Amino acid sequence: MPPQYRLMLETMDVLTRPKDLDPRMVCWKGAAILACLDTTQEMWITQREWKQFSVRMLRERAPFMW
Repeated sequence: MPPQYRLMLETMDVLTRPKDLDPRMVCWKGAAILACLDTTQEMWITQREWKQFSVRMLRERAPFMW
């Protein structure tokens, strides 16, 4: 690892999954929580916005680059 990146390292906690949580349901539970957060409300795309701007709107609102 280059020296300049070593200063950026943070402590990371690795959590194991609870025994009662089905691994196949984790993404669904995460998506349900994400959809309810106040901070993600501005990422929603209305039907009118989709019809008008299509993929351009998705590229603008998506929380990741693609």
